[in-house]
Amino acid sequence: MVAQAKRRDQPIGTTTVQLVMDAIRHYNAQKGMIITNSTLTENAYEFAKSNGIKLWDRDTLIELMRKSKGREVAVTGDPKDVIDRMLEQTPVTVMEVCPNCGGELILRERRRAKYWVCSNFPKCWYTKSYEFPVSHTN
Repeated sequence: MVAQAKRRDQPIGTTTVQLVMDAIRHYNAQKGMIITNSTLTENAYEFAKSNGIKLWDRDTLIELMRKSKGREVAVTGDPKDVIDRMLEQTPVTVMEVCPNCGGELILRERRRAKYWVCSNFPKCWYTKSYEFPVSHTN
């Protein structure tokens, strides 16, 4: 799959759709996708739909964030199906509480390591290793 991510103030036009279609051919990909914090023009929307390009626009991203309720989620597939699955899933990341001061622990990442730090830093220096969720493959 090839994806084109666009951060724009203005709606995305047909040129972006054409770039994704060209990339699909160039990389011999099976699917294409446009992700944007904006919207698409009506022509771009119709052009993308008629060519099987998946669209995640501003409204879709807002809905995904709203439904995730701050949980860490893996997103695959059609956004509407993802939203439905998210409602059925248990949270991957549960809010952690600092055992020293009761503050909220915040997940941080540096280089290749993830760890929890207390939100009351520098008053509280508590840290905790991040335990990656276990996934099983068949």
